[in-house]
Amino acid sequence: MEQRVTIPMTCFYDVQIPDAPPPRRGHPLLIALHGYGGTKESMQALAHRICGDRFAIASLQGPHQHTQRPRGRPGGTRNVRIAFGWGTMHNAAENQALHHEFIRRVIREIPRRHPIDRRQIFLLGFSQSVGLNYRYAFTYPNTIRGVVGVCGGIPGDWESSRKYRRSGTDVLHISGTRDTFYPLERVRTFTAALERRAASVEHQFVPTRHVFPRRCLPTIRRWLLARLQNPMSPLNSRPPAFFHKVATSWITGHPSVLRKAGLRSSPVPRLASCFCGPERKRPSGRCCPQRAANS
Repeated sequence: MEQRVTIPMTCFYDVQIPDAPPPRRGHPLLIALHGYGGTKESMQALAHRICGDRFAIASLQGPHQHTQRPRGRPGGTRNVRIAFGWGTMHNAAENQALHHEFIRRVIREIPRRHPIDRRQIFLLGFSQSVGLNYRYAFTYPNTIRGVVGVCGGIPGDWESSRKYRRSGTDVLHISGTRDTFYPLERVRTFTAALERRAASVEHQFVPTRHVFPRRCLPTIRRWLLARLQNPMSPLNSRPPAFFHKVATSWITGHPSVLRKAGLRSSPVPRLASCFCGPERKRPSGRCCPQRAANS
């Protein structure tokens, strides 16, 4: 009979802070995750090339280590390199929980030591870490401003699981047209799937194999910098029509729309004509001019 024990695990990550003084609300934060067989140093170098002058960068190291030998070289310990990953299909739920807790701890710890804008936190992932990042961003909606996924996939239970919710998170997904791990007939379905929960989705196709395409570094930089002009909040990143519907239902308490917005029942009394609560009512019993005009 299989048994288990819980043992604390130490996880490692590198942090880089821009030399320039932080903005008023602090630096935006880019959390970068390598793919299977990568290292935090290699991903840190890529993230620095993308936006090291504007973003604080945290490069996370996968908690599962293994050895790799370069192809075409003889065996022996001298040709062995240590690489890292984020787990396998075995005990997938535990691997996902470890990934999520790692990101949560990093988001909590870095702002304690450095000025970070909590509204401007981004995830950058390659290959294996892409699907895990999507799991995190849409399991905990409105915590991540944007997700950049390079040559990776979406969660296998994206359509069936109810834990993924709509979020004010933008997505940039980059796919390789010659990627044998994620062939075109598979990745073409990602745009529509991601649009069901993301605030916006941009899907680009690059003529490359299963590698991190260096030609996309300027594209990723422009995409990240564009999001700094529009900080995320739970509602203002949604389309205007959806925002109006949710704002109205926040007052009227319509349960179906509130569920889609990830909100609970209305905390204020139902009012028909304005967005004022009882605390704003005037002694005469009337509140704002809008309600007075409509009453």
